[in-house]
Amino acid sequence: MFTSAGESGIVRGTIRPIGPQRRIGEIFLGSWGRTLALSLLLLVLLAGVVWLAVSGRIADLRHTSFPGHSYPPAGLRVNPLSGNPNDLIDAREADRVGSQVRRDISVESAAFATGDTSQLPTSDTSRSLQQLRQLVAQNNSQGIVQREDDRWDSIVVGKLPNPATSTVGWCVQARGQATVTDISKSTGQPTGMRRYRFDGKFWLVKVGAAYLITDSEVANQPISNG
Repeated sequence: MFTSAGESGIVRGTIRPIGPQRRIGEIFLGSWGRTLALSLLLLVLLAGVVWLAVSGRIADLRHTSFPGHSYPPAGLRVNPLSGNPNDLIDAREADRVGSQVRRDISVESAAFATGDTSQLPTSDTSRSLQQLRQLVAQNNSQGIVQREDDRWDSIVVGKLPNPATSTVGWCVQARGQATVTDISKSTGQPTGMRRYRFDGKFWLVKVGAAYLITDSEVANQPISNG
């Protein structure tokens, strides 16, 4: 604002600097510094992504649970018999198979204990049913029945190729101990007893609403009475 003629000076007040004065060269150097730092950061991030991809860590992250990402997804679990994190099975169906195999083996034990195979078709099918019928018939011809007491130490349910058919199906791996007593059908007296550790695999197929044992592989290791 201009002053009147009687006032000294021309402009009222003083001029205040807006900010510190910077040279043009400093402005450009500061900008380049920030650009360089950002570029280096991006290069580090890119190198990290490349390393994750080459080392397979990205796939590992896909198989890891963290906030916002649950693995395995709800209702599924990793197949414990394959160990492949990409091989997922239905958790509810696996629990059903595990429960069913115990029931099936209980029916088998009853057939050996009585010499009656009439209920075996409700627990076994195919090759397993045929083999069990032959074994019970062999006991009957010898005049004995067999009482088996099992103690299951572990049971693992998953899917595994069946060596007899090369098809992948439900399989139960069971480990434990068993005591088998031979009993004379004529006298009802024990004629022999043996104890062993077992490691077995049982393949099951769905027949109607039930899972029946179709094949099995069982390794027995005798336990010394001493």
